[in-house]
Amino acid sequence: MIALEWGAAGITLYIFYRVVIKPFARKMMAIKTEEPPEEAQRITFEDDDLELPDNSHELRRRVEKSLEQSQGDLEEKLKRDVLIDRLRKMAEEKPKETSETIATVVNEKGYKHQ
Repeated sequence: MIALEWGAAGITLYIFYRVVIKPFARKMMAIKTEEPPEEAQRITFEDDDLELPDNSHELRRRVEKSLEQSQGDLEEKLKRDVLIDRLRKMAEEKPKETSETIATVVNEKGYKHQ
């Protein structure tokens, strides 16, 4: 009886293999031999070769300008991070002097503490 059950399971698995797994494996292992034409591989774009609409130069200038501004923002963030690190180190080394310096800056700016 057990041999019959194992035999039925084996036949079912073999049918599943032949119907589902084997065709799927063939599709996945198929190697495409189509190669792109050589002309498509040689295409390169140069700025002078492109025919751009009238407003494209204006758009390009705007993009370059925004990239320059984002570069400036990154520099400002970097400077701020360096300043914060220096303040943190100073506060760890000399906490009393740091608190006095910060209090002086706050008083000079006109902020009132409560």
